[in-house]
This record gives sequence, structure tokens and C-alpha cells, in this order.
Amino acid sequence: MIVEYNIYSINVNFDIVEESKHDILRELYISMFKIFEELEYIISPQRTLLLSIDLENIEYKMQDIFGFPHNRNYHRYWLKIPTCNCPKLDNSEYYGTQFRLTTNDCPIHGDRIKNLINRKEKIKRII
Repeated sequence: MIVEYNIYSINVNFDIVEESKHDILRELYISMFKIFEELEYIISPQRTLLLSIDLENIEYKMQDIFGFPHNRNYHRYWLKIPTCNCPKLDNSEYYGTQFRLTTNDCPIHGDRIKNLINRKEKIKRII
């Protein structure tokens, strides 16, 4: 079945998911597409970080629905954000491992966001 939202669409095999979870899964994909849509525009690093965290949480919820254990190594949509310029082919080869290749100038995963994450972690440790 195809899930669509504006310019985004994906073909999802709903046959492997309990029928009672179809609507939830469809809504998760639409939420993911809305994140993609918002990340197409220049937004603050703080908002970018929050949306990236939201996307990761959506992927964990999808793993629940499909009956898979939570494992960040099997997330794939972090790399499909339209403005992400991290190496797609290299990262597809690392799928299922702990490794992720990012570029310093990526507006989603680059240094600006990494520095924000580091500051956030430092504040947590201080408090």
C-alpha cells in the first residue's frame, strides 16, 4: 500500500503488520514526511535537532509495529531527509552497523548540530 503526503510517498508492505496497527503505521509515515517537509527550509539548529530526535523516535515506533527490537543501527530514514548531504551509498553499506558517515557541512547531521548536542550533554552533566 502506498502512503502519501504532499510530494512524499512510500510503498509499505502492510501485510506483515497486524491490521489493527495499519492506521498507526500510516500516521507514523505521514509524521515522518512532515518532518522531511519542515527540514527542507532553513531553520534553527535547535529545531533541526528536535526534529531529528522526533524522527529517531518515529523509527523506534516503526520497529515496535513491525515487531523488531529497538536498534538504531537499523534506522534508515535519518539519511533520507531531503537536505541531508551525507554520503548515501557509503551509509547504505554500513546499514545494520553502528557506523554512520556524516559530512561536516550537512545541515542535519553536521558540525552545527553536533556542537549543539555536545553543549546539551555538557549542561546535563553539570546539572
